[in-house]
Amino acid sequence: MLRKITGLCGITSQLVTFTALLVTISRSPWFSWTENHISVIGVEGSTATLFNWGLILTGAHQIG
Repeated sequence: MLRKITGLCGITSQLVTFTALLVTISRSPWFSWTENHISVIGVEGSTATLFNWGLILTGAHQIG
């Protein structure tokens, strides 16, 4: 049972990360894969909070 729970948590954390990244990239029309670093999205703007919290939650899961 514990193995199933940890597996589900692992998959969920990856989904949170990818969802946060996709949403923030889609809401940042100024972002270019060839001209910007991905971390620029987390610096300022309306999507910075979502981007940063998506990464924080994923990192917190990896610690726990």
